[in-house]
Amino acid sequence: MKKANLLLLTALFFSGSQLQAQPAPIKGQVERVQGNSAIINGGSQPLHMDDEWLTVNSDGKKTGWIKIQQVKNNRAVAIILKGSVTVGESLIRKPEIKKPKPVEVAVPAEDDSEKPEKISRKPRVGVVLGYGIDSISLVAADSVTPTQHSETANLSGGSIKVKGFYDWPVWDSLGFRFLSGIDGFNGNYSAQSTSINKDSSKTSSLSISTLSFDGELMWNFYRTSPAVFWLGGGASIQYALSNTSNLYSLQSASAFSAPIFVGVGANIKMTNTSFLPLFMHFNYFFAGSGFTQTSITLAAGWGWNFN
Repeated sequence: MKKANLLLLTALFFSGSQLQAQPAPIKGQVERVQGNSAIINGGSQPLHMDDEWLTVNSDGKKTGWIKIQQVKNNRAVAIILKGSVTVGESLIRKPEIKKPKPVEVAVPAEDDSEKPEKISRKPRVGVVLGYGIDSISLVAADSVTPTQHSETANLSGGSIKVKGFYDWPVWDSLGFRFLSGIDGFNGNYSAQSTSINKDSSKTSSLSISTLSFDGELMWNFYRTSPAVFWLGGGASIQYALSNTSNLYSLQSASAFSAPIFVGVGANIKMTNTSFLPLFMHFNYFFAGSGFTQTSITLAAGWGWNFN
C-alpha cells in the first residue's frame, strides 16, 4: 500500500506538476498528501535528497515529520515518518541533533628518561684518563745488620693512569671490558728516623710506573635513558717500567704484580655512535706479609660504538 501511494504521488509529481505549474511559495509548503506520502514545494528553501522537515499548521503547531525521497525543480516526494500532514501546511527544516563531542583524554607524553637504554651487542672501544689515590703500608728498616731501627711507613699519594679499552657485550646484562695502558703508584711518608732512607732524608718516597693489562666482568644492573649503570670485578697484570724509591726496604721490590679489583661505573650515551665511560675501581695488591698496598682509581673518557 505504501509503495502504491509513493508511486502514485511520484507520477503526479513528475506529470501533473508540468501541466499545472504554480508559482513557488516563498516558504515551503505541502501541496498534496496521499497515504503516508506527500508532495512538497520548497519555495525559497532548497530541497535535497534525505532532508528531513517538520510540517507546521496555521497556528504554528508542529504536526508532522517528513523525509524527502525524490527531488525535481525544488519540488519533492516525501515519506511521512510521524504525525499528521495536511495540504497547505508550511515547512521548517528539522533541527539537527548535535552529538556530544567525545571527551578527549590527555595522554601524557612519554618520558624518554624512564625508558631503559637499549644495550647494543656490538663491541665498543675508547680511552680513559684516571687518577689513582694510592696507599702502601710496610715495615721499613735501616741498612744496619742486624737491624737497629724499624718503623711502619704509610706512604700515600696520587698517580695518573692512561688506558685504552675494548668492551665485549655478551648478553644484555653481562659483558667484558679489557683495558691496557700506563698505570702506576706514587706515595710519600714523613719518616720518624732518617736511617730508613738511603739518602738520610726525612721523607720516604716511592714512584712506580707500570704497563698494565686488565680484564673485568661487568653486570648492567640499572638501565635508563641515556645511561647504563654497572658493577664489575676483575684482575690486572702489571709489569714495572720504572721503580724509584729511597727506602732501603724497597730496593728488592718485584717487577711484577697482579692486583684484583672491584668497580662501579656508567656508560652515558652522548650520540648514536659515542658514549662517556665513567668508573671507580678499588684495587688490592697481594704484596706479602707486613706489606699492604691499595689504590682507588677514578676515571672518565670517551668511547665509540661499532655500527
